[in-house]
Amino acid sequence: MVWFRACLPLLIVFAWEATRPSQAGETPAAVAAAAARQAWSPEIRDALGFETAELWTNGTCVREPKQSGQGALRWDRHTVHGSLECLQAPADLAAFNTMTFWLHSNRADNATFMIIVESRSEPNEFSYFSRQVTVDWTGWKRLEFHFRSFGSARSPAGWHKIDKLRFAASGWNQTPTDEAVWVLDELDFSYSDQPYRPAIQVNKYVTEPAPEAFLHKLRPEHPRLILLDEDLPRIKALVTGDPRGQAWNANARREAESLYAKPVREHELTDGRRLLSISRDVLNRLYHWGFFYRLEGDRKWLDRAWQEMEAVVGFPDWNPSHYLDTAEMMHALAIGYDWFYRDLTEAQRKTIRDGLWQHGLRLSHAAYMGLPAEGSQGWRAVENNWNFVCNGGSSLAALAVLDEMPEPCTEILHAAFQYLQIPLRHFEPDGAWWEGIGYWGYSMRYLLGYLQGLQTACGTDFGFLDALRDKGFSRAGDFPVYLVSPLGGIYNFADSGSGSGQYQHWGLFYLADKFQRPLYQVFQEQATPGTLDDILYYRPQPTELALQAVPLDKHFRGTEVATMRSSWTDREALFAGIKCGKNGIAHAHQDLGSFVFYALGEPWFIDLGTERQTYLTHQHHLPKSEFYRIREEGHNTLVFNPDRKFSQEAKANSQIVRFESSPEDVFAIADLTEAYRRHATSVQRGYRLFDQRRAFLVQDEIRSEQSNQLWWFAHGGAGIEYELRDNGRHALLRRKNKTCHAWLLAPAEAAFVVLDAQPLPGSPNPDIQNPNKGLRKLAVHLPQAENVTLAALFVPVHDTLPEPAPSRQLTPLDSWKLAAPPSDARP
Repeated sequence: MVWFRACLPLLIVFAWEATRPSQAGETPAAVAAAAARQAWSPEIRDALGFETAELWTNGTCVREPKQSGQGALRWDRHTVHGSLECLQAPADLAAFNTMTFWLHSNRADNATFMIIVESRSEPNEFSYFSRQVTVDWTGWKRLEFHFRSFGSARSPAGWHKIDKLRFAASGWNQTPTDEAVWVLDELDFSYSDQPYRPAIQVNKYVTEPAPEAFLHKLRPEHPRLILLDEDLPRIKALVTGDPRGQAWNANARREAESLYAKPVREHELTDGRRLLSISRDVLNRLYHWGFFYRLEGDRKWLDRAWQEMEAVVGFPDWNPSHYLDTAEMMHALAIGYDWFYRDLTEAQRKTIRDGLWQHGLRLSHAAYMGLPAEGSQGWRAVENNWNFVCNGGSSLAALAVLDEMPEPCTEILHAAFQYLQIPLRHFEPDGAWWEGIGYWGYSMRYLLGYLQGLQTACGTDFGFLDALRDKGFSRAGDFPVYLVSPLGGIYNFADSGSGSGQYQHWGLFYLADKFQRPLYQVFQEQATPGTLDDILYYRPQPTELALQAVPLDKHFRGTEVATMRSSWTDREALFAGIKCGKNGIAHAHQDLGSFVFYALGEPWFIDLGTERQTYLTHQHHLPKSEFYRIREEGHNTLVFNPDRKFSQEAKANSQIVRFESSPEDVFAIADLTEAYRRHATSVQRGYRLFDQRRAFLVQDEIRSEQSNQLWWFAHGGAGIEYELRDNGRHALLRRKNKTCHAWLLAPAEAAFVVLDAQPLPGSPNPDIQNPNKGLRKLAVHLPQAENVTLAALFVPVHDTLPEPAPSRQLTPLDSWKLAAPPSDARP
């Protein structure tokens, strides 16, 4: 009875709101939203009003600051309180389309959190709507988000079925801190009749042209994408009159004929999730067949291309749930439609246009306009390779049919021009790409293809490249050039494959031409066997480049990767690659501090490379932390106090704090303290090529207020034989009549051991992961380590030479300085 008397006024209000006549101008949807809100229980109202901390996890009720009511909810210590979960959230939000709340911030530091609205379509499937918030203000701010601004993951059931509502400061490539303090108040849901258009938030390098400019500038005739008819005489001269071009053309023809003989592709999710391999194959086919049709006019290429395109547009979809698949197929059909346009019948053209719209452009247009459509839509504003692929593929398709579908394609081109600029900041300041060299190549295929397509279709890129001339992107070719080892493969940190083979990328020809970088042209000319893309993008530049004059070493700031070598022209040169930067970003491994070391034409210490199973989580549902090749123990770095968890912080950031180079000597010093902050007060690692660049030193200095179990690892390449001498203080790694001597210089009580490249006892060991068969690693184990210096010296020699006797005297990292040049080199 007491409860009833207390709640009677509120119940009267509920009843009046539910039965009151609608106000003038209110739509039925707005009236329905008001009625749904009034039906909420008092507990839901209290939770959304943040009146009590008992209805939210990890929050604290405060009286000030607040916006209304008796109080608000304080959310702090985000490294500990990673999320706030509402314990009395509405179960049905179908009557609403807008979320609002107030947030008070003590810092404008661009910290982020996610709004997560779980909506499970299957009991065991984590499906949800999400929206990221960047806190770049101080004081109070009222936030308003249309439901269409939320991304979706794994096909949520819908806004009518809400399982949980929470805010998360960790996960999703976010770095929680304890400095930010947020206070939340007045969370509400409503219905807005205003038309919604997604806001495009990007720090732009170049202002987008007016929407009508794309159509106004459009080349009216086909072909208009990538390769124009006026380019054909130059191409024919290259492939007939230049020995290099003849070889490249022969390679491209062999590929075209091989693809010609294969059956038409069918709709198949080859791994149960992706159509991507099919899309890429169709793209490759249409480029090759279109090229030779335009070069020679043989109708067999046209007929075969039409068979492929007719089959593809007949697919039930292009797998929009994994939008890379859709984007690459749009790229493929754009090239096919454009390059064969003149000799397709009008009925064939219509079939391709209809397919492009139904399976691709319709969905991209919906994403840009904030309209509901099947598939994923969050790709348009992401900061990784997906941005370039999805915005670039959508744009090339839009350019192909812009004059025939002007209104939606103009919207696509106008939005994509802006969204494509979002990830460009990751090339700053030195041209590196934060996802590693493998995804540098994938990103470049679509970003450069987009820029070339825009130029050829419109006669201008609307100032895009000019805006980048003095930016990090203009030096993007440095990244593959410096990350390629003397053996021709790459330093393959992150998900960049095995690192073997001969790395080459046609994008270096494009970058050499646009930014006048002869080094890129020389590199690609020497590396490529010759592909169709090389033919399309090769623009010979006068090159009088002496490789001996190119700096041997490079620190890529921001990405915090560095390489050092003893020569550009000697296959047996010493080469070291160093990886710092950030954990927890796209395709990253837990590898801060890791290194690789090649010498005498052999890979002595390597990165194991990609773990394929991390791309198949839809099959096994195991997190990345379960896999050896992702974990710290699968890299050439330190492991503190091993258990099933990561040893390094999952979102840690590390920097190369000193990088100095001279002709005789080079060193880098990395601060890894943040990565190991749970275990130590300071962790620094130094890397040095010295003794006329004939020896390599890795030196760790650790300071801790606790005793730690510590492991040091260095994974050897395939086929290496190991021998331990001097009670494990001296290791000999032998391969092909060559030896890499390894001396453990410190600590005095430690010794090398040789282990298989397998997880430590107690670590996860799923049987589906790569077994790393035949691979072993040098290791050092310190059962109790507090303040310790751990240093290993590596000196490679041919077996025909005497055992080396380099200096083994250690110098503290803070005292490192470049060695003086030899006396005969002094003036």
